[in-house]
Amino acid sequence: RNVPDFWFTGTEDVPFRADLWDRIISFEPGFDHPAITHHLEPIVVCNPDELQAPGSLRRRWDVPDGKRLIVVAPAGEPGEADGIAAQEGPDAHLVRVDGRSPDHPFPLAEWLGDADLIFAGAGFNAYWESKWLGWFARTRFTAFPRPIDDQAWRLRECASYQPAANGADQLARWILEG
Repeated sequence: RNVPDFWFTGTEDVPFRADLWDRIISFEPGFDHPAITHHLEPIVVCNPDELQAPGSLRRRWDVPDGKRLIVVAPAGEPGEADGIAAQEGPDAHLVRVDGRSPDHPFPLAEWLGDADLIFAGAGFNAYWESKWLGWFARTRFTAFPRPIDDQAWRLRECASYQPAANGADQLARWILEG
C-alpha cells in the first residue's frame, strides 16, 4: 500500500534489501516504486457474498423502524470518533464505534450494508472496503494524519478507481499456484 519512501531504504540497523524477495507487491492503485515487482487490487477483509444478512446491524443495535442508521466508525486512534461531526436529527439513530468498544462487530465491514450513512477515517481498510463492498457513496471520509499512511493522498488520488477484484483472493491464488 502507499507507504513512506523510507520503507524502501530502511535504517542503518535494518536496511531494506529488495534482493531478498522474489516479489514486492503493491496492493494500492496509484502507488508505485522502483522496488515493486507485482501489483494486486486492494486487499479487503471480505467479499460482497460474505456480508451479514440485510437488517443484521439494525437488529444488533435496536434501530427503530423509520430511523436512518448513521455509523461513525474511524478505526484509528482512541477518541477519533469524537472528532467526527455527524448530523443527528429526529429521523436518525447514531452509533459511534471505534474498534475498541465491546459492542463493535468484527469485522465491521461485514455489517455496514445496513448503514444509511457512514463516517470513517480514510485509512486503507475502511476506504477500500467501502469501494469493494458498495457503500463508498454513503461514506463521508476524514483524512486523519498518520506517519505511515497518507489518507489525504488516498482521497485525492484514488477517488475514481474502482477495484475489479479483491486483492486477497488474487494473493491466495498466487500462493496456491506456487
